[in-house]
Amino acid sequence: MFKYKTEQELVALTPAERDTYAAEKRTHESDLLNKAIEAANETLKTELTKAQKEEVENQLKAMKALTGVTKAEYDALVESIDQLKESNGGNAAPTENFMAVLEKGLADLLPKVKAAAAKAGDTPWELSIEVKAPVNIATTAIGNASGQTIPVSYVYQQVNSYALDVRNQEFIINFLDNGTTDKAALPYMDKLPTQGTMAITAEGALKPLISVSFELRYSTAFKIAGRSKLSEEALDDLPGIMSIIRGELMYEHDIAEQTAIFAKVATFAPAFVAGNMAASTTSPTNYDAIRAAIYAVKIASKGKYLPNAVLVDSSDVYRMGATKDLNLNYVLPPFVLPDGTRISGVQIVETNNTDVVPAGTFIVGDWRRLRRRVYKGFTVRIGQGINTGLVDGSVTVQSDFESNMYTMLGESRLHLWIYENEKVAFVKSTFAAVKTAIAAA
Repeated sequence: MFKYKTEQELVALTPAERDTYAAEKRTHESDLLNKAIEAANETLKTELTKAQKEEVENQLKAMKALTGVTKAEYDALVESIDQLKESNGGNAAPTENFMAVLEKGLADLLPKVKAAAAKAGDTPWELSIEVKAPVNIATTAIGNASGQTIPVSYVYQQVNSYALDVRNQEFIINFLDNGTTDKAALPYMDKLPTQGTMAITAEGALKPLISVSFELRYSTAFKIAGRSKLSEEALDDLPGIMSIIRGELMYEHDIAEQTAIFAKVATFAPAFVAGNMAASTTSPTNYDAIRAAIYAVKIASKGKYLPNAVLVDSSDVYRMGATKDLNLNYVLPPFVLPDGTRISGVQIVETNNTDVVPAGTFIVGDWRRLRRRVYKGFTVRIGQGINTGLVDGSVTVQSDFESNMYTMLGESRLHLWIYENEKVAFVKSTFAAVKTAIAAA
């Protein structure tokens, strides 16, 4: 049975264990989602007719009050809808029938009626995708491995499980200050350095002036979005395709969000400043470099901020574990836990994402200073749109409806900000630069 891990348990995992946990989590959540959809669909099969009727009646009552529809007209319309349902074996009338009945003067009811009818086959779950090399999701998207001759039609409608490709994993969000908001713009304010100080003054003398001021700033919600194309055949003939898409889309969204977080940190994270630590360490190691960066944060913040994580590339973590003395004996500094997972109380987060932390570099910081507020949750809409392209040099316009395709639009909106005064809670540097700065002459 799947069990969610706490933040403390997550940071203690190796990259391979985090990848496995992330895959199991997506599978578990996808299963829960599918079960919820199945349960909802079963309920709708038995209650949809009644629900549709109530919806139509409620809307007609509202229209009656607004437009002056007579009672006779209202009753005739309700009766015609009942007859349509009876002629369809007691099931809900097709959308086309509703449109025919309601098209005279009640066109505003159609979206709600169609939405109610559509609940039997579509789901309200909302997802997103980042498409790097746009490929339409169709039955032909299943490809045989090199040298294999098994026809695609053999696995068609049979193979719905798959092994994930090797790729980066989302891991940083749990270290942030997370929350939600209902505002598209959020104000935040920094106190500027106080001007003037108190002092001992003589009797009757003018007292020193102390000036306190603040600076107001705003965070505007930004959007993470993407789209993908899906064929009607893929929806009809591959029962598991939607759960697969859900897992992939959610993954791409989370990775895009993590990329935005690291891009934000890269814009403000200060470089290492040795200060009084300069030329203070004999033969410094990578352990010493990280410890120096931790203390640089403490010094710059006057002890106010304590880093909670340091991101280090796996190859550098290996080198740190292989540190030896002049007699080739392994060395583990006294400020490092026996398993090497913490340096001066700060968690080492091993990562293989070289786009964020290339080998030879590291980022140390109090990641709780970075505020993340979700304004609009992760959503997906599936519909049919318009495509344009070139055929023989001429621009063509083609609708998804004409080609049995669906467009999936996914997006979320969130805030990500840090107070100006709290940027000193981070240090981004290289091991070489820090070791050079602190190395004793």
